[in-house]
Amino acid sequence: MAFADLALTVLVAAAEPDDRVGAVSVLTAAGHRVAAEADAAGALRRLSQGLAADVLVADEALAGTMDGGALAHVVSLCRPEVAIVLCSARAAGDAPPAGAVFVYKPYPPQALLRVVERLAARRAEAASTDGRAERSARGAAPGGSQESGRCPPPQPTGRPKTLPAGA
Repeated sequence: MAFADLALTVLVAAAEPDDRVGAVSVLTAAGHRVAAEADAAGALRRLSQGLAADVLVADEALAGTMDGGALAHVVSLCRPEVAIVLCSARAAGDAPPAGAVFVYKPYPPQALLRVVERLAARRAEAASTDGRAERSARGAAPGGSQESGRCPPPQPTGRPKTLPAGA
């Protein structure tokens, strides 16, 4: 069975309602489970409450005290099994976490779906070749388990957000 045929759990963090709805629509139409939040605090709350996400799709421009890049770094530390896709209409401010994929907006909806599924497939292949697949063989969910690190409650990072001029 192809990896794209497996249902993934995807956490979408995007401030713009149209971006959230678009991502949720294309991913759910492909059979994936999707949780969506408008900011990093909501995304971290979902993860700290035990959401077993396979993939995080985060817009670089998020409302609140933490942007998408900072969210990606926190998630890569506390939930390293989660694949990360960062999206933005401009170049990434800071280097994304290792293994993350950067997607420029606007993008065709099917392009996001392909990136999410390919990234998740690569993570699964890497896990199976380096021994982490043992947890999956014991019956754990693909996106992590209670054994995974827990994300901390949302905290301001102190990192200034970069906003477009006039915003």
